[in-house]
Amino acid sequence: MTKKIDKQLQKRGWKYAFLSLACVNLLVVAFLFYAISKPADMVVREKTGVAASNSKIQTTLSLNKAEVETIFSSFVSGNQQNEYVLTLDDKMHITGKVSILGIQTTFELVGMPYPTENGNLQVKVDTIRVGQLNMPLNVVLGIIGQQAKDILSVDAKNHVLYIELASKEWKNGVVVKVKAFDIEKDEYIFDVSVPNETIWHLLQQHKGE
Repeated sequence: MTKKIDKQLQKRGWKYAFLSLACVNLLVVAFLFYAISKPADMVVREKTGVAASNSKIQTTLSLNKAEVETIFSSFVSGNQQNEYVLTLDDKMHITGKVSILGIQTTFELVGMPYPTENGNLQVKVDTIRVGQLNMPLNVVLGIIGQQAKDILSVDAKNHVLYIELASKEWKNGVVVKVKAFDIEKDEYIFDVSVPNETIWHLLQQHKGE
């Protein structure tokens, strides 16, 4: 009888631990969406990085395609005057506006994304369409990189665009790194670190609403 009770308690313990972890993950996802809604709060991280600390919640999140599109579209738009939209099918598409010779026109960039070792995302660019203009890919890519240099960096010669996700953080302390980004497998995994204090303030804010 005692063994049976112990097994039941053990099962309950695992159940509560799983539910607690699920709640933490849901809270971090909610906070991530809250954070990207305030892009003006983003600042460049120091090169020393963010050390692991008990004052932060650190978790690994697996997001679906729609969540990735929303988060990355908001992040790439950042503090830029122009809005960028990111979509995923068999490749990554980034659309937005770029100013060429003082004329603002629409562009669409298409390429295959890969995670970098430091948690950013690199896109090997296949094509860029810029309105009705016929311009070399490396030239247009260089212009886009200049006009969105706070968020993006480019290697125009090798046709590579970098989304500096891990090289930025919001003033509220959230840090996001790409762990896996595989379109073919539909696998999008991120390491996320959020200060406990920031989550507490967010909970208090929603509690008062």
